[in-house]
Amino acid sequence: MGIELAVNMSDEVSLYGGKSAFTQMEHNMVAGYLITAGIVSLASNIVVLLMFVKFKELRTATNIIIINLALTDIGVAGIGYPMSAASDIHGSWKFGYTGCQIYAALNIFFGMASIGLLTVVAIDRYLTICRPDI
Repeated sequence: MGIELAVNMSDEVSLYGGKSAFTQMEHNMVAGYLITAGIVSLASNIVVLLMFVKFKELRTATNIIIINLALTDIGVAGIGYPMSAASDIHGSWKFGYTGCQIYAALNIFFGMASIGLLTVVAIDRYLTICRPDI
C-alpha cells in the first residue's frame, strides 16, 4: 500500500490530444512579449551594473543588495525568457525532460533569490525611514 511516484518522461502530451490549447498566434504574442521583456531586462540591469562599476561611491552595503537583485534579474532574463520564448515560437516545450528540470531549477533559484532580496530591501528601507535610531 505504498505510494508510487511516476514521472511522465514521454514526448507526447495526452491532454488536448498532444496539441497546445493555444493557437500559434497566441504563442507568438507571448513569445514577442518575452523577447521584448528579456531584452529590456537585460539592457537595464546591465546598465545598473555598469553604474556600480563606474561610480565607486555607489558601492555601499545597502546598494550591494541592488547589485545582487540585478544579477538575479539577469539570470531570469538570460535563461528563463529565452527558453520560454523559443518554446512558444515552436508551440510546445522543445528542451526535453532534462531541459525542463534545469529551466525549473534555475527559475526557482533566481525567483526565490529575487523575493529574498526584495524582502531585505523592504526591511532596510523600513529601518532607514521609520527607525533611524537603530
